[in-house]
Parts: sequence; structure tokens; C-alpha cells
Amino acid sequence: MKKEMLWLNEVDRAALQSTLQDLGKAFKEFYHKSKGKPRFKSKKNNIQSYKAKCNYNKGVGSVRIDRIGNKDFLLLPKIGLVKIAKPREVRGKILSATVRKEATGK
Repeated sequence: MKKEMLWLNEVDRAALQSTLQDLGKAFKEFYHKSKGKPRFKSKKNNIQSYKAKCNYNKGVGSVRIDRIGNKDFLLLPKIGLVKIAKPREVRGKILSATVRKEATGK
């Protein structure tokens, strides 16, 4: 891989693939005149988000909720544990997770 593209190794491949799928969908809707032109999401945007798809290997998901002590954490590939506020219990399999960071840092 070229030196200019080494930063791509910092993100898991499912996140990159889902981003490309979202971009393809946005351009498809633009060309069919149902939506406006896709806009670039800047790093300076107040709300940052990350979408991770869950891959199951031997019954264990790559995205899962772990409870350590009395706090809940979300385990994400290539990121690790992220503290979460879980308003209700999750039932069933986790297919994907979207993590947002707002301007306030929450």
C-alpha cells in the first residue's frame, strides 16, 4: 500500500465499505433527481459519526456490548471499548452500530 494511504489501515474494512455504499446510494439518488447533490462531511462538522457493521465469527460478533462493573461499553473493531448510555436492553443480534460524537464531546 502507498505511504499516502496508510491511514486507511486505522479503520476497519466494513466501515469503509459501508461508507462507499452510502456514497453510491447518494449519487444514484442525485442522478435520478430524487435528492440533491451529495455534500462532503468535513472533520470540522459539529457531529461526527462512525458506522460499524457486525461480523459474526463462531457465534461471537465483532460489535458487542460488554458490562464491566456497573457500566456498559460497546466493543468496536479497531477502536476497542467505548462507553455508552444504554436506555434499554438490546434484544437479538446486533447487525450494525452507529457511534456519534457531538460538539459537546458526548
